[in-house]
Amino acid sequence: MVFPLFTDFLKSCRDRGAETFNRIKDRTTFNRVVWACFLIGRADGNFDSQERKATAELIREKLPQYSLDDILEAIAKAEDKLNFDVNMGTLEVMDEIGKAKGEAAEAIIRAAVYIGGADGDFDDTEKGIVRQLCSRMELNPVNYGL
Repeated sequence: MVFPLFTDFLKSCRDRGAETFNRIKDRTTFNRVVWACFLIGRADGNFDSQERKATAELIREKLPQYSLDDILEAIAKAEDKLNFDVNMGTLEVMDEIGKAKGEAAEAIIRAAVYIGGADGDFDDTEKGIVRQLCSRMELNPVNYGL
């Protein structure tokens, strides 16, 4: 269950990130945002339809220059990496996401936190992934409610 204060925090991640998302124009950052959402969404071992829909809606809202096909293609690339070898694929995806810095890193973490709470339960596994991403991008997880 998501507590009211955390619900407000999730909303702020979605809303406050608007300015940051507006500055994302390149495909590399787009892929990193989608991949972070994918990692959070599949933290329980399954990237279900609710998480797919939340990811697609968030990205379509914040990055409207990308189509649903673009989003699905980015998700498929991440899925292929994890389907080949879940440990190696996860590390490869996290390494790529971790290359983001500055505003791009901020947007990625805000998106990941939002997706983490999309199903109403931002659990410890999802939080752990966000903390790992923060560490790789040299961001303080406390700034994101973690």
